[in-house]
Amino acid sequence: LIHEIAQEHPEIAQALVDRRQLTSGHTKTLVKRLRFEIQEIGDEPGWQDYWQGGGYTPDYSGIRKKLETLLEAGYADEVLTLGRELVDTGLRQVEESHDEGETGMEVAACMPVIVKALDQSALDPVEKLSWALDAHLEDQFEVCEAFAEYLQRRHPTSAWSALADRLLARLKDMKPSNAEHGFSSRFERDRLGDWAIHALDRASRRDESIMLCKSETKKTGNYERLVRLLISDRQYAEAERWIQEGIRTIKNKWPGIAAGLRKTGCLMRRLPLGGNGGRR
Repeated sequence: LIHEIAQEHPEIAQALVDRRQLTSGHTKTLVKRLRFEIQEIGDEPGWQDYWQGGGYTPDYSGIRKKLETLLEAGYADEVLTLGRELVDTGLRQVEESHDEGETGMEVAACMPVIVKALDQSALDPVEKLSWALDAHLEDQFEVCEAFAEYLQRRHPTSAWSALADRLLARLKDMKPSNAEHGFSSRFERDRLGDWAIHALDRASRRDESIMLCKSETKKTGNYERLVRLLISDRQYAEAERWIQEGIRTIKNKWPGIAAGLRKTGCLMRRLPLGGNGGRR
């Protein structure tokens, strides 16, 4: 009966072959074929014609199920290797697609499996954090949000500290980005800076995160981030000083942001006294 069903449904026959290979420990063929399938399904961009009702959305459900099976069999490192292929191929496909996010949703549905593989892999803690952060930073389409969630979990303080050092080095190597540079350049630097600050905080290096935020503000003009950080640290007088400096510096170029700083200042002055230095 099983043979008859397998003959009528090729996907069932292939699933049986996959399970036999897993139980026998022969995974190279399966991994190679999965890599080929990822590349094949990623070759054709998704599209939708909402006027005529036609379209195409790649179906990643088969890939996801096979990755889950491979992970359940204890091959986390192999799944993670395929995950790198999936992230690269999926992000490229989403960028080339012409739809309302259907392709991105299909790719994103596979990411929780990759996160589980990352967690179970043989990588050391800092490498796991770096892997997740690199995938998240490459993503411009909210496909890899599962990795952002992973980075919000608890991880060893030593791993956060090592990641912070790596991110500080990357910021140092980046070309300076200030108000004269384009939005994309400032956005990229600010995004990396956000995660450096996050890593420093998780590593209990709060003083360094504030120092970094101040130095980055001079380079990107992101006064809002610094003011939020100072207020959360209850350094109200220092926050007030940076609000006033920010308004003077950016009011002509970014009047909307300057208005936001004024509003933040007004709200801050209603806070109770306390913290480092009180308030003005």
